[in-house]
Amino acid sequence: MKRLLSFPDISDRIDWIGTHEQQRRLLRHFHLDGFEVIWCDQKAEERFPRETVIGMHLPFYADWMNFWLEDHVHLNSEFGDREIWRSFYPGETKEAYIEYFGRSLDYAHSLNVEYVVFHVSQVAVDEAYDYRFQFDDETVLCESAKLINTLFDRAGQKYNFQFLMENLWWPGLNFRDASMTRALFNNIHYDRKGFALDLGHLLNADTSIRTNEDAISWIHHVLDEHEDLLPHIKAIHLHQSISGAFVEQFLGTGVAVYAGKNKVPLDYYERYRLSYEHVAKIDEHAVWEMPGLQPILDRIEPDYLVYEFRSNTQEEFFMNLKRQNDYFRRFPTCLT
Repeated sequence: MKRLLSFPDISDRIDWIGTHEQQRRLLRHFHLDGFEVIWCDQKAEERFPRETVIGMHLPFYADWMNFWLEDHVHLNSEFGDREIWRSFYPGETKEAYIEYFGRSLDYAHSLNVEYVVFHVSQVAVDEAYDYRFQFDDETVLCESAKLINTLFDRAGQKYNFQFLMENLWWPGLNFRDASMTRALFNNIHYDRKGFALDLGHLLNADTSIRTNEDAISWIHHVLDEHEDLLPHIKAIHLHQSISGAFVEQFLGTGVAVYAGKNKVPLDYYERYRLSYEHVAKIDEHAVWEMPGLQPILDRIEPDYLVYEFRSNTQEEFFMNLKRQNDYFRRFPTCLT
């Protein structure tokens, strides 16, 4: 099992970890095997030592279904203006969306990464507040499979990397219904397909969780339901999020406040910014410090364990990296 560090390829964050040689020293110091790079349309090979880029998280649009379905009426309503959504997405048509992700896959292939990660999910900015979703799991999974198959059918089997689909807690791949997870897996044409199980996102999928014990119990319940698919979980994104009480309280009291004060007068990008801040309160991306990780790893036997904690400053980043590494000092069997 390789231990990796999730890191975005943006300038101000790269400054935190320094030059190529400083990055190599960082990896050695913390006993890490490389990076899972969150690609942001930059030249990752210029920002990271090429041999350290083991995985690549592909770019994604959280709200993409109406663009994919070419529902211009809904897009105009959601964004407030045609020109706004035309500039927000990579073009104006479904074909432009396909070409955008095709270039992303080609770029990952050029870096010879071992795997890529792709979100299978859909949520609009206002849905993140009220959980009243336009699309259900089945529709999102079906359309995601169409997009993924179009990409790989056009490319053939020329790629060498594993294509790993990541769960969120929104409509789509969320591991709440094993039959839907199986259907998604079986509907993908690409041979080297699998899953990246994000533990924090999985915890967000059950708002009744209040304690560490609840969290571990829920994870094992999901693994029980997906027992036949466990060999196809190739990567684990490691972080924790126990925010169910916040979500339930907000759904009970905060949605009306949001709708009354914010939704109507704000333009799309301001709504987007506020929604992003709200989602960060749900999806905490905290350092994983709960006991009970080893039995999860034993059941899944992933190829990659990826640190994915959130940090707002360089000082906080190194503090969190040390905390995450210290967890494995307390539970050394997790290192094997």
